[in-house]
Amino acid sequence: MKYSILIIIALFSVFSLQLKAQEQYISVNATSLSFSDYIQELSNKSALRIYYQAKYFANTTVSLKADSIPILQAVQKGVVSDSFQVVFWNEAIVVVKGHNYPTKLADYKFVKPKVVEEVKEEESQKQQRQYINTSQAGATKKIYIGKKANAKGKTSVDITGLILNSYDKMPLPGATVYIVEVKKGASSNASGKVYLKLRPGRYTMRVLFMGMKTQKFQLIVYSKGSFTVKMEDEGIDLSAVNVYGDRQMNMRQRDAGLEKMTTKVLKSLPVMAGEPDLVKASSMLPGIVSVGEGSSGLSVRGGSSDQNAFYINDIPVFNTSHVFGFFPAFNADLINNFTIYKGYIPSSYGGRLSSVFDIETRKGNRRKFSLHGGISPMAANFVLSTPIIKDTLSVIASARTSYSDWILRKIKDPLINTSSAKFTDLSLGVYYDLPKMHLAVFAYHSQDYFAYSTLNDYNYSNDGFSINLKQLFTDKFRARYSIAVAEYSFETNDYQEISKAYHHPYTVMQNEARAGFEYNFSNTNLFEFGYHLTYYGLNRGVVSPIDKSVRSVVDLGKEKGIENALYISDRWQLLDWFEINAGARFSLYNALGPATVYTYIDGQTIDDSYLQDTITYANNQVITTHFFPELRFSAKIDVDNYSSFKIAYTQMHQNLFMLNTTASIAPSSQWKLADYHTNPSKSNQYSLGYFRNFIKQGFETSVEGFYKNTSDYTEFKDGADFLNTNKVELSLLQGRQWSYGLELMLRRRGEFRFTGWIAYTYSRAWVQVDANEPWQQINKGKKYPASFDIPHSLSAFLNIKLSKRLSFSTTVNYQTGRPMTFPISIYYVNGIPYVDYSERNEYRIPDYFRMDASITLDGSLKRKKLIHSQYVFSVYNITGRDNPYSVYFNVNNSGVTAYQYSVISVPVISLSWIFKLGNYDAE
Repeated sequence: MKYSILIIIALFSVFSLQLKAQEQYISVNATSLSFSDYIQELSNKSALRIYYQAKYFANTTVSLKADSIPILQAVQKGVVSDSFQVVFWNEAIVVVKGHNYPTKLADYKFVKPKVVEEVKEEESQKQQRQYINTSQAGATKKIYIGKKANAKGKTSVDITGLILNSYDKMPLPGATVYIVEVKKGASSNASGKVYLKLRPGRYTMRVLFMGMKTQKFQLIVYSKGSFTVKMEDEGIDLSAVNVYGDRQMNMRQRDAGLEKMTTKVLKSLPVMAGEPDLVKASSMLPGIVSVGEGSSGLSVRGGSSDQNAFYINDIPVFNTSHVFGFFPAFNADLINNFTIYKGYIPSSYGGRLSSVFDIETRKGNRRKFSLHGGISPMAANFVLSTPIIKDTLSVIASARTSYSDWILRKIKDPLINTSSAKFTDLSLGVYYDLPKMHLAVFAYHSQDYFAYSTLNDYNYSNDGFSINLKQLFTDKFRARYSIAVAEYSFETNDYQEISKAYHHPYTVMQNEARAGFEYNFSNTNLFEFGYHLTYYGLNRGVVSPIDKSVRSVVDLGKEKGIENALYISDRWQLLDWFEINAGARFSLYNALGPATVYTYIDGQTIDDSYLQDTITYANNQVITTHFFPELRFSAKIDVDNYSSFKIAYTQMHQNLFMLNTTASIAPSSQWKLADYHTNPSKSNQYSLGYFRNFIKQGFETSVEGFYKNTSDYTEFKDGADFLNTNKVELSLLQGRQWSYGLELMLRRRGEFRFTGWIAYTYSRAWVQVDANEPWQQINKGKKYPASFDIPHSLSAFLNIKLSKRLSFSTTVNYQTGRPMTFPISIYYVNGIPYVDYSERNEYRIPDYFRMDASITLDGSLKRKKLIHSQYVFSVYNITGRDNPYSVYFNVNNSGVTAYQYSVISVPVISLSWIFKLGNYDAE
């Protein structure tokens, strides 16, 4: 009798589970979805695993709209063919070919035992025991939390879970833990940890992770405690599904004007010297253009180079290249990913008008030692990572150095073969995990030396240090604190003219402290607020003569400024199809002494002739104060499951700007703080865009327009000189700058054999410096193209996976030539030639075009291998086009002679070896 009862209970359990699945109703809105995407959508909505053989449905598409439909029926409608059966088994839905799939237990007939048939009775009992054991194999495991003696009634307790991969014991970030009874869940963080708050009692807990078997537990909670779950790989053959761990990686979901790029894509782009370059790669994206070859400057949505903020692990970086832009300042093997904010900029950022480049490095490996590296014809690098305390404390270090002088020696030009170009950079990261805290310490140093024969030499360096602490108070409330110290310095020796030879050192410092807090009111409402302190310190240096130079000593002075900012923001999913992100930032900027300020007669030009008085400010005395309330707003409106509209409005201001008469950032570029005479610049940017995903084909598209208006934009006067006087106000004027444009993007995602994108940008950038008096005008008060006005920019990237080990990449870049001011005539007075110039930026240098290509060959992909190698063969500037960087003129008694200056005018071929110690996927 007892065996019959067991069988009846088992049959009833299976029937109940099937009934539960059949009674579950969902809504479906699918249009020409691939079968894999359709099944993934059903699985997400029902929280059920759905298994099938991908080979049977490779060419199947599904279109179905239903407000309420049973889950089994929804799957069956997607299958279409009657040759497949859809059944529920073991809390999952299975699609099988044919109709012989068992949906119930086999009938059992028991024979009453007889004494003479003892052997048969034993066999019967053996079969029954085997059935019972088989049934119990799938029984729910129990996890006990805390001690029964510590239970405190209905008071909620904190529970910490650790989700690991059972294969290598590595943490699984993004795993989902769901408590059925309270309909509450949470996701594991980067350390695989998940935090819950539950009352004492019994709960059903499910743990899910893509590609892993779903696990179910009975969670018995007594008091505060923790648990560990080890996930196993899923053995079912499923078709590939594209999963976005970060919502911002999905073009339709991401914020307006935001761009993200992974290291994998960065490394697949062809490069000139075998070194993947983050800055050059970003110029392949819409709305971002390079200001010239062999230059580190970028123009983002019509802004100047100094309007972009670069951060690496919260450390500000002022010079983003080595050797005048030929090498990147950041080791690509160290980078995890980077984000570019160029439309909607979160209220936690400030201080720049155009964009923020947020670079995040890899964390140290918490489980095992790893070593990456690469060797190219001109440089070598390595990245080492190792745990100090397993799963708790890890270290990652990187180093790079160049040895390019041997190439310079082979060039016949005597000025070049006697030149030298060298760089090194080092970084160290330490990462420590505490129960509810994560501590990160990061240090960065780069050093460059460049000597152009005996004519001049440059020494310049970036140094930075940051401490970052993340703290989790509850599953809804978390905090992030950081302190960053950054210093950029250069030293120039110029010997081009013996009578004017000079030495000039310079230092700019930017230190920051942040405290940011996040509170999740719900899954659809995230509230953020915080405080941001920025200290600026400039030592503009002393320009002093060298040897026989007759140049006078000029002390350019020191400057200080401090900015305090409070910010708030709220991301709120008001409706399923409507999301807003609104914020505000309130900044107070003070220029500080010590300083000596010159005043001039009102109504007259700022000139030494009209110097009226001087004002002396003591150390830390406030010179001037500026208050900036800034509003940030964006909204996303979903048209359907595949497309959306986005609008954004962003106010920004900038206290620190560059004193440079060129469009690019040079190592010797000086920086200047807003002060008594110069106001901070302020901008308003508006953008509107349409974004659509084509799931089946793997394409993402976007069309986005923008308009940006800037007031108190700083522009230099004709003939400006920032080395011969400490009165910067004599060389500067402020006016209006505005830009507008349209950005188009077509991209194919990375899971396909053919991937890449095409980006086109049409934009214009204008400047107008107008006033009542002629000496307060530039270009007679008329508008003129900004130095970074690039009307047309087109870039394309294609990557083809030829095989598992071989891939091919190519890029194409085209952009309109930059504006220039040309001499248009020459006249003589008493035999002395004088040049008459055109209107400001009236002409343009020739258009720019370049095509690059690379082939990447991987070594053996064996898992257990000491060293995995990768070989990259690249050709930069395949067509050998002589692209002009600039046009300059030489005036002599015979007239004006024009010269075109090109940085790269021949194809540049390089072969790099990249290695990993350990298996192919080692990080």
